[in-house]
Amino acid sequence: MLNFFYTAKSLDGKTKTGVAEAESVKDLSQKLREEGLFLTKADYKTDQERKGFNFGKISFGISKKVSIGEKMLMTRNLAVMVSTGLPLVKGFAILASQSKSKRMKTALLGISQEVSKGFGGLF
Repeated sequence: MLNFFYTAKSLDGKTKTGVAEAESVKDLSQKLREEGLFLTKADYKTDQERKGFNFGKISFGISKKVSIGEKMLMTRNLAVMVSTGLPLVKGFAILASQSKSKRMKTALLGISQEVSKGFGGLF
């Protein structure tokens, strides 16, 4: 289990921060969704790192200047793509090519690259 320090958004756009224990970022995201929150940032600290106070960091890179509506639409579209069997990396690339927001496009391409490299077993 990892301890995550997270930032999440509610449907009405309010930001919530907190600490939660989860197996992975995916597990944390699912737990937060059950509470009506959408994960925007997660920092983790493993048992080994607790002694040295070194934090790993995962940031989705989607700026505050991208509206919550656009983020939610992207998430829904990605869910549809993945449910049809489209590879995740390809889904992010398609969404980036369709995005009108330069910030969203940059973030999605970055996420696509990170997913294709792997996250060291966090997902």
